Formats: sequence, C-alpha cells, structure tokens
Amino acid sequence: DDFMGKTPLRNDVFIGKVDAEEEAKLAKELGITLYPTFILLFPNDASFPNKYMFDRKYKVMKDYLLSLPKVATKES
Repeated sequence: DDFMGKTPLRNDVFIGKVDAEEEAKLAKELGITLYPTFILLFPNDASFPNKYMFDRKYKVMKDYLLSLPKVATKES
C-alpha cells in the first residue's frame, strides 16, 4: 500500500480503520451516520474532523492525500 508499510509516500499520513458499529461512542463523537465514512484528522486544527466527500476511487483518494499540506512530525 502506498501510505502504509516500510516506505510510505508520506510519513505524516496515517490510515486507520474503525468499526463504527463496535465503536458507537466514537462514531457519534465524529458524527458518522453512513458507512463507509472517510474522515481526515489534523493535529492542532480546531475545524476537524474533515469529512472526505469526493470520489471513492483509490487514485482520486491517493491524489487528494498527496495534495494535502505536509504536517510536521517528529521525523521531519
């Protein structure tokens, strides 16, 4: 995968999966009402979570993630 593993395209992007039926409290906190929902969380951003509302094709999502501004990490 392009964003996980030993050599990710970006070291400031983490992709995780949550089962919102098992994690109902978290789903409610994030305003998840439809499945699947793709949410972007940014550190130090009071406007988060940002719901991704674009095409679900891998290339479109990949291009979108690559276009986001870099987030400072411990490694950068």
